[in-house]
Amino acid sequence: MSETNGTKPESDDLDLVEIEVEVIDDDGNLVDDDVVVLVDGEGNVLATDETVTIVGADGTIVVDESLAVSGADGELHVVDEDVAVLEADEDA
Repeated sequence: MSETNGTKPESDDLDLVEIEVEVIDDDGNLVDDDVVVLVDGEGNVLATDETVTIVGADGTIVVDESLAVSGADGELHVVDEDVAVLEADEDA
């Protein structure tokens, strides 16, 4: 069950905006930065979900995902972050 503070939003419109950038860094790693942003009808950022995936030249894969929400102070606060590392199989 969710609760609200009783205030009505000025706009019911919510939009998801996704930005994805892929680059190869100076070390030869493929870096994919994928950001999904929840924006209200006035352009205020309500939440973000950012996933950074790094595929190393040696085959190692690192995935870092961060979820942030807008606080009462109007700033984004990270509420969850997960990092997974898949080491390259040297026998392959």
